[in-house]
Amino acid sequence: MIQRDQALVRLNNLSTLHQGKPVEARHQWSGSYRGRVESVVPSLNILWLEHGPFNERKLIDLTEYEIWGSAA
Repeated sequence: MIQRDQALVRLNNLSTLHQGKPVEARHQWSGSYRGRVESVVPSLNILWLEHGPFNERKLIDLTEYEIWGSAA
């Protein structure tokens, strides 16, 4: 999981995202989700994120959310 003191960068390239990568999906008005990437669909510009204590799945539309994570 992403640590609070860890430096985050905006991830603009979907090829840097892979299953299990911890990220934060930020929306300008509705807050953010922290979790791990479950899958990425570059052709549709979406990803599935597992988040929360029960590993709920959230569909993230990358036209509405910014993805932040570690550069590595």
